[in-house]
Amino acid sequence: MLVHDDESGPALYVGGAFTRAGGQPANRIARWDGQSWSALAGGFNTTVYDLATYDDGGGPALYAGGNFTASGALATRLVAKWDGSSWSRLGGGLNGSNVLALTVHDDGSGPALYAGGDFTSIVGGASANGVARWNGASWSPLGSGLGGSAFLGVAGLAVFDDGNGPALYACGDFTSAGGTSVNRIARWNGASWSALGTGLNGTAETAAVYDDGRGPALYVGGSFTTAGGGEARRIARWDGTSWTAVGAGMSGSVAALIVMDRCDGPVLDAAGHFTGAGNAPAQRVATFDGSRWAPLGGGLDGRVYALAVYDDGSGPALYAGGSFRTAGGVEVNGIARWSGSSWTALDGGVENQASAFVNALEVHDDGSGPALYVGGYFATAGGAIASMIARWNGASWAPLGSGMDYAVMALKSFDDGGGPALYAAGSFTVAGGIGANRIARWNGASWAALGGGMNDHVAALEAYDDGGGAALHAGGYFTTADGASASHIARWDGLQWTGLGGGLNGNVLALTTFGAGPLQELCVAGSFTNAGGTDASRIARWNGTGWAKFGSGLNNSVDALVVLDDGGGQTLIAGGAFTGGAAQRIARWNGLTWSALGGGMNDWVHALLVLDDGNGPALYAGGSFDRAFDSGDSYLARWSCGAEAIPPALCCPDSVLVVDSLDAPGEIVHFVVTASDNEDPAPSVVCVPPSGSSFPRGTTLVTCIATDNAGNQSTCEFPVTVQVKARRR
Repeated sequence: MLVHDDESGPALYVGGAFTRAGGQPANRIARWDGQSWSALAGGFNTTVYDLATYDDGGGPALYAGGNFTASGALATRLVAKWDGSSWSRLGGGLNGSNVLALTVHDDGSGPALYAGGDFTSIVGGASANGVARWNGASWSPLGSGLGGSAFLGVAGLAVFDDGNGPALYACGDFTSAGGTSVNRIARWNGASWSALGTGLNGTAETAAVYDDGRGPALYVGGSFTTAGGGEARRIARWDGTSWTAVGAGMSGSVAALIVMDRCDGPVLDAAGHFTGAGNAPAQRVATFDGSRWAPLGGGLDGRVYALAVYDDGSGPALYAGGSFRTAGGVEVNGIARWSGSSWTALDGGVENQASAFVNALEVHDDGSGPALYVGGYFATAGGAIASMIARWNGASWAPLGSGMDYAVMALKSFDDGGGPALYAAGSFTVAGGIGANRIARWNGASWAALGGGMNDHVAALEAYDDGGGAALHAGGYFTTADGASASHIARWDGLQWTGLGGGLNGNVLALTTFGAGPLQELCVAGSFTNAGGTDASRIARWNGTGWAKFGSGLNNSVDALVVLDDGGGQTLIAGGAFTGGAAQRIARWNGLTWSALGGGMNDWVHALLVLDDGNGPALYAGGSFDRAFDSGDSYLARWSCGAEAIPPALCCPDSVLVVDSLDAPGEIVHFVVTASDNEDPAPSVVCVPPSGSSFPRGTTLVTCIATDNAGNQSTCEFPVTVQVKARRR
């Protein structure tokens, strides 16, 4: 991360392995201006590891280093320059795997950009082992460079004056520099390399200059445990002559260091993979004031690789970047801002398209009280390890044993005769350390398999009584259950799996029950077109003995089902990708025919839920749509079951004051009054007198009424004062 000004104002630039920022495409690099994210042209084809600002004579520009080889159609070998509008090469670039570090240094011959990594040469030029210099026109090596039998590259670069003039310091996992024996860190004076005492006994990843009150010194972080032969747990201080420990050090590796002034003096902030700093617990990030370590709030739930200080207009703040998802319990997705007292997100953060997600929610009581269970593809919940599944009790998260080895796609609370239990299904093959093929049972203490399970993903679960007692039904991508044929749907009676009447010819994505008593049926939806030999376009019903279709069905995939009682009896609601007739991605079945549900949505519906929020039962739909045609809502929309009972919200000014120009006995006055509604995207607003009217001198009370399409109204009033302009004497 780096603060850089491309002449449009300072902004925070972030590089990494992500492909999205703030929900928008941004390939491995993005710009945060304090309010929103933006991409830098096409970005790069693989990871960005470091950023620097350097002026090659044409003005300051942003430089990126990484293991990328292209920006769009432009070949960029490990390093590239951004001029504010486009990327360009630095000569032919560098040959090797990565550029891991960039910094600017003047060795007496003028400022230049220095690159460190595990490259071996300049493209089309000389050997350059691990480090090279770019003067704005060409690359050159630094002596014979760095190496060793286990050379993995230069991870960090810093400029420090130890009293003998500014010099370049390189750290990493090398043991020689310019033919001289060094251990993981070395000094370049512009002509030759030298060691820093006996160096470090493990990898050094980062370095920064900090004055703890005794004068500036070079602080180095990494995975080492000794420096200069003395104990120094993952962080150490070099004063130009000798090494010393920095307090009690860290419990795990340090990947980033930065100095920040928090009003009461500069502090050194450290980040990495540690869970303790000094003698204090500190989750991946901590601060050192020159004498002791302290945590920063609740810390982060994953590794931190980068730190930066940036002022977004509200004052300088510390920003942390890495592979974490939460900061202080807040979802932040890889990047977070520390205000000095709490962590906040940056408009959705940055993520890779293969990053964590939640697939399933279910309320279940395991004997300790009702709690919310969450399944998906994630590794942590609230900062604690929770592999693919976790429990939220209203105050904190907890794992369910050791969780699963792959994604959870469906959850169901059900009693199969052995007591209430939580059933989880998905694409996993291990649950709680035992073999469990795509489905498992949690009894509140441990996981158990359900027979031999399935041969492919399970996407939906539902309890249904076909007259022989309630049983758990599973639908998905599988074709066998417990080794026997079960084409995309199967029934678990507590002892064994059985198929349902020949099954379906395509995937099952949703299950629910519809009807009451002996007329209740199991509704099955997905991407199939045939059920038990009967035509059934994406939706079918099972009565315990045979399959039947729902009218002519739907013309594309159905992803979600729910039963809604809108006062006229039960109706079945289906959501998905279909667009048949007037039904746009959501439709209702009244027992005889399908009909549209309002104007529907402009894109896929993935989830449906019925909830009484105090205004009567309402249907909630979630998905990838960015417009529900009736309400204008994006991604989550509400459909009321009866007449809308909530009046619109009016926004009126407190008062309006204008000065009479004396050209006429009054003034034309304009004002703005707006209204919003949870159902009507454009409620009408009528004001008396209206905006644009001629108002007399003195004060006039304006009354405004907003009316939604259900006839509900809201009223507001405010004074408009026309003040007589004072005359000069």
